[in-house]
Amino acid sequence: MVEKFHFFPLIKMKRSERSCLKKSFNLFSGDNITPYLELLLEKGEDGKADISSVNSWLADFLEKKPSASLVIEFFHGKSLLTRAGAEKVGNHDYLSLQNGNKLYLNDTESLFDYPAAVPCYVVDQITINNPENFTHFIQMGHNKKTPVGLRIDITGIIDFSFLSSTLSQLTSDDFLFLDFKKDSYSKKMALVEEQILKKGYKAKISILSDDRPSKTNSSYNHSGYDKEVKDGPSIINMDNRNASPTKPQLYGFGGYCGAKNNLDSGGSSNNKMYALALIYDDSKRMFYSIVSESGRGQQDYADVKKEVLKQKALFDQDGKCPAYKFIEDKKEPGGWTTWILFGIIRYIDQMRRYLVREKEGTTPKPSESDELFEEFLQANQKASQQE
Repeated sequence: MVEKFHFFPLIKMKRSERSCLKKSFNLFSGDNITPYLELLLEKGEDGKADISSVNSWLADFLEKKPSASLVIEFFHGKSLLTRAGAEKVGNHDYLSLQNGNKLYLNDTESLFDYPAAVPCYVVDQITINNPENFTHFIQMGHNKKTPVGLRIDITGIIDFSFLSSTLSQLTSDDFLFLDFKKDSYSKKMALVEEQILKKGYKAKISILSDDRPSKTNSSYNHSGYDKEVKDGPSIINMDNRNASPTKPQLYGFGGYCGAKNNLDSGGSSNNKMYALALIYDDSKRMFYSIVSESGRGQQDYADVKKEVLKQKALFDQDGKCPAYKFIEDKKEPGGWTTWILFGIIRYIDQMRRYLVREKEGTTPKPSESDELFEEFLQANQKASQQE
């Protein structure tokens, strides 16, 4: 078993996430849990993307929490090519790619100003055109005696051999994140095992997956379990049981904690917007969803909050769930952002409990999970009878 089995919650750092992280960092971290922050560039007064506000927030945050353990990257997305002068992202030319990669390297180098955090460089279909930048980034980290990370988007790569010299430079203090996005692990498992896991690279290797649901809020069960979740722990456990001297154990896994990437945009014939709360239940490895019925948008969160608190006896039996405390402490019902944060905090807490059980060897077997689910159904039936 991995001595320090890790979970990396992937968090897109919009303003609300920054504010919550700054006030309540302990909700997002813990033993064997390291937040992975995707720093989003914001538009300045001239309408162009600007990193100064992000760097200002990061400096202020780390000054107040100097011992915070973080992995940080600049999330460039399509905006990188736009900044580099590409009029159409889908039809970019070589010059815009070169300019974009130069901008991205400069942005990422600025992350070395924060020695408490691990800066990460993304290898994807844009940055892959300048592999010399990867080497420069790694060498810069080693010169500063700072661990570094590489995050490889494996969805567009069919041969990793061209990266072998780069990956060989990573030390046992460095991180290698294999980003499967929404691809299933089984599709690329053979390729990843043969060209990465069995090569003896020293870095701490982890799997990332995009577990964010893409369906509209109204598509969820009004009150019940939903099966749309990537089971990160099972992937890692399965893979580590097959570890060998030539294929090292995986270090950990990461995901977006089920948080939706976009706000609800209606999507139904009546174009209504539905308030949604997601409660992750690790014993069943599924989300329990609560959705408003009227479709009045954020104002329905008053009703959603009442329903969530009704389920407290089922999902917060020990009274120690920080997500429930987070929502109980708020006088107002909150809106989209509040409930996205509720779901993230809940997910991280469930992973924290999972990691403790895994370390102690008390993680429920599938049959035990079924028994826990039966207990939930009985408790739910009893609670309904008491209403």
